[in-house]
Amino acid sequence: MKVLKAKQYHPEIKFKVLELPLDEIRIIPSLDWIKNRSNQFDYFKSFDNHGMLWPIVVTTYKPEWVVRRILPKNPHHQTTTGELYPSLYVHVGNKRVLYARERGYDRIEGYLVETKEDKNLIHRLQHIEHKDIPK
Repeated sequence: MKVLKAKQYHPEIKFKVLELPLDEIRIIPSLDWIKNRSNQFDYFKSFDNHGMLWPIVVTTYKPEWVVRRILPKNPHHQTTTGELYPSLYVHVGNKRVLYARERGYDRIEGYLVETKEDKNLIHRLQHIEHKDIPK
């Protein structure tokens, strides 16, 4: 089993780091958008040279705030009955998930959170501006 592991973990984040199966994770933006963004800022070059710096953040499909965030803006996640596909959804780390899939990983390290506040906290503590991505 090939696992994409983070290089560092923020000391203020108290969630357990999990090895999440990539086949159970859905990237929120469209695949075209993620690929274009990854190319625009050389994310794959950064990952090849420096690895994955931080774990990703996912939620289940059940919380109402997740549904409101994803639908209707991202109809590719909507079932024929109008619900989200049952899956884990990436809120922080979509480009890392794409990289892991394209490089043949089976799992990726991440945090499973339930609240928008927890997602926002982790995002704030781990965020790297596009211009500051290590090359």
